[in-house]
Amino acid sequence: MKKFLLRLLSFAALGALMLGLTGCGGSIAINYVAGPGGTGSFSGTTVTINPTLQFGAGGAVTYTNTESGSSFPASAGVTGTYTYTPSSDATTGTLAVTLPAPVGAIEFTLRNFAVRNGNVTSFDAVYQGRAFAASVTTGTLPAKPASFGSGSPSGGNSLAANEALAAAIPATMQGSYQLSFFKATFGEGMGSTLIPDGDTKTFVVGASTLTVGDKTLGNPVFRNNNAKEWIFKDGSIEYEVSIAVAGGLNEINVGGTGGSPWLGQYNTRR
Repeated sequence: MKKFLLRLLSFAALGALMLGLTGCGGSIAINYVAGPGGTGSFSGTTVTINPTLQFGAGGAVTYTNTESGSSFPASAGVTGTYTYTPSSDATTGTLAVTLPAPVGAIEFTLRNFAVRNGNVTSFDAVYQGRAFAASVTTGTLPAKPASFGSGSPSGGNSLAANEALAAAIPATMQGSYQLSFFKATFGEGMGSTLIPDGDTKTFVVGASTLTVGDKTLGNPVFRNNNAKEWIFKDGSIEYEVSIAVAGGLNEINVGGTGGSPWLGQYNTRR
């Protein structure tokens, strides 16, 4: 656990971090959120678009649509097959459903995934050029963290020589937390220009994701063989999610690229 000890924060490093944060109109880079990784991810779920799709094992799906005036073919319930093909970074995908006549073949483009605790909860389903809101009503639809190329965490940041893609975050750490920020004690006031002291945010820790406000980060890394701290990269800033001795969430440290400068940490205590 990092404590509030005296740490060397160079003005040069801090300046570089601030330039990275403000170089694009003062905003932090936004990461795309990945959706399901393949056909099998849907097994055991029910998805409501306008029709209801109940996904079973082995690529089987039951399609039901009894809504009057629907844009989709009507059916009291018919069973067919489906496949899901994600894009290379899994941020979009094609859901192809093949059903007996008169329904026939239906194809959706899935995009704009919302992810909570590592699972997709809702998304847009584009059908014949029109986007429909879809939600997962039963079961869990696991998300695949966006890779943005081989060996790269979300946001397009390449792995450093001392980093490796992290293992899944233990279930004892996963959940929703409201945490407050306490800036580093050295260089009083410097950290607060980026994150105000006392800033409170809701963090949602998933198996391989960290949601900060309305942004979900993926592909955490371990650094220097430290398997007790999951590091999520968000442009020129990093969130370092650490595990407590008892197995729950300890705190979330905040730093610049490579962990320096250290700005402070989000936790529940002074």
